[in-house]
Amino acid sequence: MEPYRTIKALVFDYVRKRNGVVDYDELTAAVLHSFPGSRWDRTHWAFYRYEITKGRFTSEFSDEVKNNLLEGRWRGQGAGQGAWRSRCLAP
Repeated sequence: MEPYRTIKALVFDYVRKRNGVVDYDELTAAVLHSFPGSRWDRTHWAFYRYEITKGRFTSEFSDEVKNNLLEGRWRGQGAGQGAWRSRCLAP
């Protein structure tokens, strides 16, 4: 991946390149690789996901990307993450 100035830029590029189908573990690895001091966790992803689908960044993404995020087309749903997903990522 290319160098990014901000985590936001990295996340937005990642989401666009994958058309909204996010592998959380892969995204996390990319964030921590580029920003090793980051405290990145699932709540940060939940924030960006919300802002892309329903918040202030909706105009920056295609409907297909937003729909994929809203429909929960993401990977990295290991054991025990279902309850977290319903609390943090529910549309």
